[in-house]
Amino acid sequence: MPKLGLFYRGKGESTEIFTSIYDGTTWAGDTSISSQRGGITPKTKSAPAACLYNNRILMVYNGHLGSNIFMSFFDGVTWGSDQKISDLSREVDPKTDQAPTLVVYNDLLYMFYVGAGSTTIYGSWFDGWQWHGDIPIGTKSGSTVKSDQPPTAVVFNNKLYLIYKGAGVVKLYAAWFDGGDWDGDKPISELPGGIDPWSDRGPAAAVFNDRLVLIYKGAQKDGLFISWLDGSTWSGDQKLSDQAGHLDARTDNAPNLLVFDNKLWLAYRGRGNPAIFISWFDGSSWSGDVSIASRSGMINPESSFGPGLSLMPFPDPVVTTGYRVQQTMDMHTKPMPAPAGGGAVKGGMVAKVGPGAVAAVPARSGGDQPSPILDPLICDISLMGTHDSAAINTWLPTTAYACHNMSITQQLEAGVRVLDVRLKVQKSDSTFTFVTCHGPHSGGTPINEYQSFVSLLDECRAFLSSRTWEFLVMSLKIDDWNSVDPGRYGAAVYDALRAVLQAYPVIVNKSDIPHLSEAMGKIYLINRINEDLSLGVPMNFGDNRDGFWLEPTDKRQFRVYIQDRYKGLPLIDPWSTKFQLFIDAVKQPRQRGEMLINFGSSTYLGVGKLNIQGRLLEYLGVLANRPTSFGWSLFDYINVTYPTNAYPALTVTQMVNAATSNYRDFPSAYFMRGNGRDCYDG
Repeated sequence: MPKLGLFYRGKGESTEIFTSIYDGTTWAGDTSISSQRGGITPKTKSAPAACLYNNRILMVYNGHLGSNIFMSFFDGVTWGSDQKISDLSREVDPKTDQAPTLVVYNDLLYMFYVGAGSTTIYGSWFDGWQWHGDIPIGTKSGSTVKSDQPPTAVVFNNKLYLIYKGAGVVKLYAAWFDGGDWDGDKPISELPGGIDPWSDRGPAAAVFNDRLVLIYKGAQKDGLFISWLDGSTWSGDQKLSDQAGHLDARTDNAPNLLVFDNKLWLAYRGRGNPAIFISWFDGSSWSGDVSIASRSGMINPESSFGPGLSLMPFPDPVVTTGYRVQQTMDMHTKPMPAPAGGGAVKGGMVAKVGPGAVAAVPARSGGDQPSPILDPLICDISLMGTHDSAAINTWLPTTAYACHNMSITQQLEAGVRVLDVRLKVQKSDSTFTFVTCHGPHSGGTPINEYQSFVSLLDECRAFLSSRTWEFLVMSLKIDDWNSVDPGRYGAAVYDALRAVLQAYPVIVNKSDIPHLSEAMGKIYLINRINEDLSLGVPMNFGDNRDGFWLEPTDKRQFRVYIQDRYKGLPLIDPWSTKFQLFIDAVKQPRQRGEMLINFGSSTYLGVGKLNIQGRLLEYLGVLANRPTSFGWSLFDYINVTYPTNAYPALTVTQMVNAATSNYRDFPSAYFMRGNGRDCYDG
């Protein structure tokens, strides 16, 4: 059975968005989205709007800073995105200073909002692939729809109705869209029925028992009123307290309506207090006007604004407990140019949203492809990685072979999602096992050895078991055959490695790049050993090269740009050369679905560690320098912190991962404190 979902901004100074769920008997939740799976923290300065679309909750809201409209989505388990719509779809840049509204009509998700700094109502729409529109609503008679409060939208008798308070007046207006033209934009008092509903807030609308039902706060009054349209005539404009049930519901904000469990549900903020109240109509009589805190469930949702409502045919959101350390998998991607011939597509759909402006949504090629917004390819998500990830020494600051002083689990908890794993073959009679290593070493000594490969995989599996919405990337390379002859024993070694991997949640036998939904809870393997897809996607790019393109093959159906220069750098100022190679790779033009693997670590005189993290952070302190995507970046010693004037202890890991969310948690420019540029060069 579907559930009723409640979405609301916190009370008082809180700008975070919270959710609660009602299953028909008990209320649950009252948890911030930041405490739920997904690692995002959506914030708003008004009320969010949520709608069930393509079996996901899509939620839109104006950001808590500025006027940009943001979008997040929920797939039943995990929240994702929390990005400006303008960053997701460069075609539109919707802005508002108030709450938007959502409605599904003719397979499109429509969003209506009062334009920022104006009274004009704008329309945008999402076709499951991309956003379009951001166009003023204009009728066929030439009028432009205007309001100074958030509108409401509902589909009734095959038309999309927009109901809104008139700009500068308290009369409620109606406009309607038949799929081709907008009409109306008239006070309801001028429509058949002779009623004259007034309000100083936005109304709420829903269809129940073959009527369009409108509920609204009275003008300069806190009591709620009701009107309805039977398809031709408006009626009502009566106090809710005069209806059957004599419900004396009151609010000082806009209410919301939703049909759930064969009842019409009304949610609203209490008059003069932040508690959220509910009432319901069973077709005969109204009941309720009670706070959710007084109902079964022991929760107490409170808000500074009226709540949003949506059906939620999903499991309850999972709430994480304790402090969230460096959660980075935001499940969203920065927009990249679409491949040639691709683009946002919806067959045969045309929507007219502005006076004289017809916006066509072209037919999508390739069938029901996942949306790059809702379900990106994993290569289009910026990820932090570690070079020679298992070369770990936790008890000395640095050694010749070690590249890290954090365990694999600690690396993952710090925000690393790409692991560069080097293997050493161990032979015992006819049995082959694997230990992690760093580089080859002759003489049969274990000086280059680290933990067993199985123990590393166990750490990855344990991490993913508690974060099923995330994924890992693992590159595998045999660095040391340890006197085992690959010509004689190679097949047996590969069989043994394959047997080890089969016990873990790995993605193999896949020549194209998976989407996020395919990768969640799994390890995507990159095979730098041979051309066998059962060991991961083949990617034998050698090493120590400036940036170059690795072209597709029959076993790897995508391009990869790789920068891996780690030796042979100039004796004079090698840091600047390595830094420029890294930045040039980031700036390399890429299409969606093209991978970037970019190594930020190298050596000095073939021995010492050469680190560019301080220089990279200095560069990213200038807002204009920040890239929209880093691809997959790999560094040594990723826990090094740098002091800045804005952020006291900043790491490259934080900034690389922040690119995916448009640097939401690090919005300010900054400069390095002290000699930040060179404080860890060398």
